[in-house]
Amino acid sequence: MLANQLETRKFIESLNAAQVDIQSTNPEGWPLFKDVPWTLVREYFNNYKWSNSATRANREMISTYVDAHQGTGSLEKWNVFIFKTDRPNVPIIDLGSGILATAITRSAREKNSEANTVNIHHLVSSNDGSADTGLSRNEVKKLLEARKEKVSDANLRLLRESIPESKGRGLLGIYIIDAKSKADPKSKLREDLDIPEHAVGLGIFFGTSKIAGADVDYYGPDLADQHEENDDDYLDDADESDVLAVG
Repeated sequence: MLANQLETRKFIESLNAAQVDIQSTNPEGWPLFKDVPWTLVREYFNNYKWSNSATRANREMISTYVDAHQGTGSLEKWNVFIFKTDRPNVPIIDLGSGILATAITRSAREKNSEANTVNIHHLVSSNDGSADTGLSRNEVKKLLEARKEKVSDANLRLLRESIPESKGRGLLGIYIIDAKSKADPKSKLREDLDIPEHAVGLGIFFGTSKIAGADVDYYGPDLADQHEENDDDYLDDADESDVLAVG
């Protein structure tokens, strides 16, 4: 986990060295690094420690998928955000280069002591996939409601493709997960996270694709319509299943 914190710092340093603007933010106040070359994102993926048991977040599969798009005009540039929360009294993590992240709460759905992994089941919130559209989360929700559409992977993908700043770009979200995340007392399926150090989670969002059959994100189904909002106090209509390596 500390290794992934270090690799994240190195990644941000590499962006700064490549003269990517690391001072910009989105309407939510999250750091947003725009038009990052895939080569830099790929290097970060290569150095990031992925869980060996993860089937939906797999470095080789993701890199192969994105490599196949190079030269097509899609996924050659990436926008990268650092997720932040405005909740009070949360850990603040210094990622170097003047970038601060706030830790989020994600409790454990499953723990595997033999594999030394924890499945938090959900990492991203349903509308995180609009982080680079120039619209706030509330604006995105109102825009989709006006169209009589729900917040879903498919609708956010189309929204991103309609906006020049996000069209054709991959979107990477970096999340710092509080090592001492507590489970909702009302939940019968979750337990406290209780890992040694804050973990780094990645949320990966793809746009529409010019490659036949590649428009569906391979790493998991769109679950946005299957969860009531505030199903847990921190899930916020979450979309994905994620396994963290804890050692």
